[in-house]
Amino acid sequence: MIEASHKSIIRFMRLLPEKVNLEQALVTALWVDRTTVRKRTGFTPQYLVYGFEGHSPLANLIRHNPDIRTYSEDELFLFRFQQLYHRQHEITSALDTQRRTREHHKEVFDNRYDTLTKLQSGDLVLVTDGDFTHPNKLGQRWAGPYKIRKILSRTYYLQSLSGIRILRRYTREMIKPFHLRKRNV
Repeated sequence: MIEASHKSIIRFMRLLPEKVNLEQALVTALWVDRTTVRKRTGFTPQYLVYGFEGHSPLANLIRHNPDIRTYSEDELFLFRFQQLYHRQHEITSALDTQRRTREHHKEVFDNRYDTLTKLQSGDLVLVTDGDFTHPNKLGQRWAGPYKIRKILSRTYYLQSLSGIRILRRYTREMIKPFHLRKRNV
């Protein structure tokens, strides 16, 4: 459940005015990051790690007087057991949400790149680099055709039609099947 990167924190720090105390702003940014619900899991990182939501900074909690009531050892044990038991169900729910999100993104990716069409060694394909930073309207985006020489998992090795091996490896989203046009002469 560890975040891959903290792009939101970096963006937040870049948007701050120059006269702001960066040390205090970083503490606030980290607190906001820990208490923000993640789309991928449906929970905050703090809840998944500690089992409770931390919506208030510690200063707000100190202002209120604690409950004076004393609890028996059995009541404390029961409370902690329920908290941990409920947390385990929430972690399972977060993992299910994460799995569903990954499956959804995989489906969107597969639909966008048509990776469901099976390719085999010997098939003719077109190749793209995918770098269209300055594309011309009629610019050439696909090169080829090339012949598939070897397939390893999701990596394709190609060769030119004259048999010259291309050393670069290609992933499935960088190639598409080549179809010959029918000639009407």
